[in-house]
Amino acid sequence: MHVRSACPGDGRPRGSNLLVDDTNKVLYCFLPKVACSTFKALMISSASNMTIDEVMSKVNSDRTYLHDAKKTPKLRRLSDYSTAERIWRLGTYFKFMVVRHPFDRLLSAWRDKIERRKITTVTEDHVSRFRRFAESVAVGRKHVMADHWNPMTFRCDPCRVQYDVIVKLESVDRDMPAIVSRLNIPGLHPDSLPVINVKSCMTPMEKLSMLHKFYSRLDEPVIKRLVDIYRDDLRLFGYSWDVKSATGKCEFLKSYSSNGTTAGTSSCC
Repeated sequence: MHVRSACPGDGRPRGSNLLVDDTNKVLYCFLPKVACSTFKALMISSASNMTIDEVMSKVNSDRTYLHDAKKTPKLRRLSDYSTAERIWRLGTYFKFMVVRHPFDRLLSAWRDKIERRKITTVTEDHVSRFRRFAESVAVGRKHVMADHWNPMTFRCDPCRVQYDVIVKLESVDRDMPAIVSRLNIPGLHPDSLPVINVKSCMTPMEKLSMLHKFYSRLDEPVIKRLVDIYRDDLRLFGYSWDVKSATGKCEFLKSYSSNGTTAGTSSCC
């Protein structure tokens, strides 16, 4: 991904979402609703020299384990370091982040954090509730869970942090070995990826159908405003959305087919 060439400028990274594995010299920018629980588990395993099974055992017995810094002292945030220490790590460590189509992420955040339930059959009531939610996001209404759908570029500063690898969730199976090879995780094969907090599993075609059912019912001004909000996410990470059709010339299936997988390949979200 040629992110840097599309960036307007440069500056000093905030570092609040960057996790640091000093043992293996790795930085990971975590984003809610982009497999962050899975990648946090991998980072904890790497930094603490624990097997992924040992980490998973702690996760299963304590739901706060992955998100409580006091319980994972080997994994710190970049913002905990001094300015000089941050600059040195940013210049020398392997840095990666994982991204997801912003409209797919927004819908997933609504299902998981607002509805708080699995949706297998989309009803008119579901569509109406999502429409009200999307409209509130479009007008910038504040919400305690907004970090789960705020723009990814805002949280991870891809124009300021020169990431070595930016993985698309749509092609994570293909891109995973590049990450695992930099981490020291006992017993984990580079081609295997533990999955945490999976609410449902859909093929790309099923996912595109789900997106269509919800987004095709939004008014065009709302879609345009959402496109504007997520403009940098769409532009920098190679995603798109057709405002006029509002349905999905969003390159969603192309992101799978271009990465060597097929439309029937299972993809957990």
